[in-house]
Amino acid sequence: HAFTLEKWMRNKYKSPLKSYLKQVYIFIDEFTNYNDVTIGIKAVELLNKLGYEVKYVPHVESGRTYLSKGLLKVAQQLAKRNVAIFSKLITISLLKNVTLLFDLF
Repeated sequence: HAFTLEKWMRNKYKSPLKSYLKQVYIFIDEFTNYNDVTIGIKAVELLNKLGYEVKYVPHVESGRTYLSKGLLKVAQQLAKRNVAIFSKLITISLLKNVTLLFDLF
């Protein structure tokens, strides 16, 4: 796909406000990233309007497609990689009162 939510977050998204109530880290699953890009963009824009600064952290796919096909070991490997990526943010979030959104859509 030429246009994905990840590309939009990296290249086109610019926080509209100077100050926010809270930060939110968004997890973009593969379905939203490729098939529901407009919904993802609208969700980010809504969160901004509600006073949240939306941040994106590059991560591996969620593994949902592997789960649906019964490939549990592959899904588990992906989950472990995502835990490693987000574990530092989760620890920081607990200390700083930052919100994490997983599979918002």
